[in-house]
Amino acid sequence: MRSALVTGASRGVGRDVAISLAGSGFKVFATGRTIDRASLPEGIVRLTCDHTSDDQTDQVFHRIADEAGQLDVLVNNAWASYERMVEDGVFKWPLPFRE
Repeated sequence: MRSALVTGASRGVGRDVAISLAGSGFKVFATGRTIDRASLPEGIVRLTCDHTSDDQTDQVFHRIADEAGQLDVLVNNAWASYERMVEDGVFKWPLPFRE
């Protein structure tokens, strides 16, 4: 069976991608900081992970290696959200990318 990892799969696009891959026959490993509360089908493996932590991310990949042997698809959908959009008291989101 092919395997897939979808990061940021607690909601939104990541959740929908995880569900679609599972429906296409993949063994799906889904990560997120709040993945334990996500509305996902039972066959999807939920792994709580904050991908800003190297140790937590390493644990995810070791688990996939142990259970699936290899990873066939990676969907990197995790992001740090708005908490990293403030620098020196300035909200950076609306600024041009280079700034």
